[in-house]
Amino acid sequence: MNRTQASIWHLSGEDPAVPDDQGFTDVTDVTLFLALLGKDIFSISEKLTALDFLDPLKETPFLLQGPFSHVPCQIVILGNIPERSAILFTCSRGYAQDMIAAIFEAGTEFELHPAGENAFREWVNKISD
Repeated sequence: MNRTQASIWHLSGEDPAVPDDQGFTDVTDVTLFLALLGKDIFSISEKLTALDFLDPLKETPFLLQGPFSHVPCQIVILGNIPERSAILFTCSRGYAQDMIAAIFEAGTEFELHPAGENAFREWVNKISD
């Protein structure tokens, strides 16, 4: 993101109307949005990127931009302690199949498995308590 851009991720509740203004673009249909949750996500991620998700100088949540599995992504580190570890990222949906395959391959030794949107909601509710 440069100084004139912003991304807004709406993750819960009803879909808000996108303002009818040329300054807004709805990218819902062209974006892959993934969450990695759990204690092993940083071990999995370091197989796929050189970005430092555990930089001690950064407080969560924080945004990184860069390659994840060689794909340009916007990445938000939501939590970096074992019981609250979470990474959210978006990229162009055209990379979805290859991105998912690379993540699952990197996560094989950690028994990574798909959990779905409900698992993410449960995680959000757990950390909100």
